[in-house]
Amino acid sequence: MMGPWDPWNPKVPGFSIYHAERNFIVACCVFQMLLVLSAIFGVVLYRIIMVAVFYSIQPQETIASIATSLTASVINLVAILILSLVRAQQLILDTRFPNSSFFH
Repeated sequence: MMGPWDPWNPKVPGFSIYHAERNFIVACCVFQMLLVLSAIFGVVLYRIIMVAVFYSIQPQETIASIATSLTASVINLVAILILSLVRAQQLILDTRFPNSSFFH
């Protein structure tokens, strides 16, 4: 005979699935934020390095700043396009499962 409490609660699997799903979604959001911050940091670091390289080769400010700005804007454009594709796929996945327990 068992004690006055039941060792197995039938709600435990539902709670653990809910918390696992919530933790996964939070982890995905944190990963996306870190991805955006790393892209920003990478472009800033790229600009600093390229200006230093251009100044060491040719000390003309206009050519160095124009070339660095153009290439950095292309890198930003590519990063924005990739992140928007990832976000679009995430929205498609979210609309496939509208009865998710996370949103209720």
